[in-house]
Amino acid sequence: MAWGAGTATALGLVSVALVRYTVFADRRVFARWSLVHFGLIVVGLVLLTWVLYRLYRTWVRGASATGPGGRAGWVGLAGALGFLVWSVGFAIESLEDPAAGSRILDGRVFSSTVLVSIVLEWMAMTLLWAAVVLWTARIVAVRTAPATWRARAARNVMVVGVSLVGTLLLVEGGLRLLSVLVPEIQVVNRLDNHPNELAHALTARAIVERFQADFGVGGGAAR
Repeated sequence: MAWGAGTATALGLVSVALVRYTVFADRRVFARWSLVHFGLIVVGLVLLTWVLYRLYRTWVRGASATGPGGRAGWVGLAGALGFLVWSVGFAIESLEDPAAGSRILDGRVFSSTVLVSIVLEWMAMTLLWAAVVLWTARIVAVRTAPATWRARAARNVMVVGVSLVGTLLLVEGGLRLLSVLVPEIQVVNRLDNHPNELAHALTARAIVERFQADFGVGGGAAR
């Protein structure tokens, strides 16, 4: 039940972020959204309604949430927490820039340029990775119960895959931390013809804020 509440909260935050976005190139629906974006909003609201209904049915039956039960329960917990953390970061960026609502359709799910959201996205990736690892381990444990060479090989492959993805997550976290602490240093990547969208956006933000501070324009700076 607690996981359902987290999922409902996440869907609510995502829906709010989607509603805040205005599709200026195509505003056929309510003079605000395109058909595709409106369809995405409807899908989010339908999923939210379904999750709330399931929560209501669970509450009516008197089911109690005493914590995750077994490995399957931990999979659901990690997945729900990962989705919730990501949605919080998505909503925070939407508050600063409503155009963030277009990221889902653009396929830029983990490409925030707001400092807090950058960290939250990495936390979400880690939690979702943990959910996938637990789910995979559960399947491998069931299908490789007999101690055969194939079972050992499957377990070894899983260990290698988990280690590889875990290493990539650590590298991603380090790069995100570097981009947050020193965004200007990533300009070198652009000069080397290796564009980094996240670092570029952070660098542009830092330049604008420095300009506002020096010349007292925008953002309510003192004149």
